[in-house]
Amino acid sequence: MAVFEEYLYAFLFGEATLQAAFGARIYPLKVPQGETRPSLTYQLHKRDTPKLVAGRTGREDRIYILAVWGAGYTAVKQNAELLQAVLDQQQQQMGPFLVTCFTKDQHDVYDHEAQLYGVETDVQLIFMNYPS
Repeated sequence: MAVFEEYLYAFLFGEATLQAAFGARIYPLKVPQGETRPSLTYQLHKRDTPKLVAGRTGREDRIYILAVWGAGYTAVKQNAELLQAVLDQQQQQMGPFLVTCFTKDQHDVYDHEAQLYGVETDVQLIFMNYPS
């Protein structure tokens, strides 16, 4: 079975706009200590596989938290706008799946320990062609 996070990472890493902004600094869960900035993190927040009486629907819904991190608030907000523009393209191909993307929520955060500003975006990804 496919690991969705691998497809999500490959998509984020392969997107030219994000590659220019973050380079290889795309991580699961949190930015490693001592890493350079700006950075992008992702984590699964919620998962749902809709079912019908007849069985699976071929669809899986997941909500991920994508967070942009950096040392300065203004730069973080600008990079969050770049991420939003990429996500607004609505449909993407991630591996064998056609993915529809909806931004659910966005909010500012600050990591006191790492001294990083951040913007977290909750993104619903609907994976179609999920194996039945």
